[in-house]
Amino acid sequence: MSRKRSDIKVSDLHCHILPGIDDGAENIDISKELIEAEKKCGVNQIMFTPHFWADSMGYDSFFAEREEAYSQIKLICDAVGIETKTGSEVRMIPQLEDIDLTRFVMGDTGYLLLEWPFIMYPLWGDSIVKKLLNQGIRPVFAHVERFDYFLDYPERLDRYIESGCLCQANGGAVIHPQMQKKVLDMIRDGRIHILSSDTHNLDQRPPRLDEAFEIILKHLGSGIEDKMTAIADDIYNGRDVHADVPGRKKLFGFL
Repeated sequence: MSRKRSDIKVSDLHCHILPGIDDGAENIDISKELIEAEKKCGVNQIMFTPHFWADSMGYDSFFAEREEAYSQIKLICDAVGIETKTGSEVRMIPQLEDIDLTRFVMGDTGYLLLEWPFIMYPLWGDSIVKKLLNQGIRPVFAHVERFDYFLDYPERLDRYIESGCLCQANGGAVIHPQMQKKVLDMIRDGRIHILSSDTHNLDQRPPRLDEAFEIILKHLGSGIEDKMTAIADDIYNGRDVHADVPGRKKLFGFL
């Protein structure tokens, strides 16, 4: 990956490497292998983001389990020179209206990784996004390319981006032959700002950020590659990120 600013580090803001906490790494040995794979991809900073479902998980037990899992691999990351923080991948469900979401942000930042529902576009989604923004939290939409209502109608993201939201895609989607064109178009048009691994294991979902960025470099140029790397680094370090609204005039009546 080519980066013009020497201080920018490659960040993976979405992964499931913590051992035994969700559907990601089953144990510490797999976690260690995934960390080594991330290092080979050129990753310098990792945000660990286990799943959180407000309708089936207790808040205190979630944080306790996350801390226990994190303590098992932090030394491994330190040994290979990878900086780390913890966050959460929060599933968007109506119950989020009733809880304090500031506890689920990425590390010490004002950003939160938010996963939309897979089945259909929720009519109450705007309310959750508005709540986050009113709490001073910037939502980062997880793997937007996995939702047909965004992949097939990417303009739906525009008003959220205008309000301050950011969008993440998985590196695997850039590599995938059937998805590649649509995802590259969304990146080019400013509807995807961040590339992360969303790695779960070494078989079906390994870290492949280096391959994905090479494809972006080939098709979209070093400017976009540099910008995406810089935005992820800024989010990891809690800096304010300003994303351009994709080619449209300001709309009224939202947020």
